[in-house]
Amino acid sequence: QSNSKLKFFFSTDAGNNWTVDATMDVAGGSVSESHIFIDLDDYMWLAWNSVPGGSTPYIYLRRGTPNAGRTSYTWGSDLAVFAGTIGFGLTVQSLCVFREGAGWRWHVLYRDPYSNVCADATGYATTSTLSLGSASTIFSAMNGGAMTFHNTGDGKTVLNGTTHLYYTGNGLAGGAEGAGVHFKKSTWTAGPTWTLGAVRTLVSTGLPSGPGQPRIIFDGTRALIPSLYDSGAGFYQLRIYER
Repeated sequence: QSNSKLKFFFSTDAGNNWTVDATMDVAGGSVSESHIFIDLDDYMWLAWNSVPGGSTPYIYLRRGTPNAGRTSYTWGSDLAVFAGTIGFGLTVQSLCVFREGAGWRWHVLYRDPYSNVCADATGYATTSTLSLGSASTIFSAMNGGAMTFHNTGDGKTVLNGTTHLYYTGNGLAGGAEGAGVHFKKSTWTAGPTWTLGAVRTLVSTGLPSGPGQPRIIFDGTRALIPSLYDSGAGFYQLRIYER
């Protein structure tokens, strides 16, 4: 939407009442999708897609540093993660952050409708800087995607020092992966390096025509992926696939 912005609300009474924190507003010209992540050290990460002035679409990332009492955050500078093609609005699909060495590794999964790919942009952060690394195509033709990492089940703490990455996507009919719910794993090795594995199709039939935004979590043992499935009896079932 033209001239839209992201606004932040907080509650101190279990959600009964909400207050806007205007100091955290994010103005971006046109904002349509955003994801937020609180890491193990309580930094707040925000990724969103924006079209500044109605021209080239961008994916942006910023980090909020908490005060000692964890009652407020101070935003750092914005990092431009990816620039798309005019007329094709990018969408942020997932955001995750974990400790790596003396800093933090961040990942932003986004979809580029110009090519229909889902790509994972990554970089590194210290306490004072955000740096941009590389981007890798995860899926070639998707309606949407999601990602998570190898964690203890709390969504924040790396499990056994190995930051494997897990991806899912809803494939486009006629695309490289085909229609269906798909999965990929990127295996971590010391360095660090990640090696992207082959696509695994979890289900390819019985899906709704509008599959919606995919989801994936890692529960400390396995990756879990929920999806709707046509029962053939006039209603959809909610199925959970595991890898």
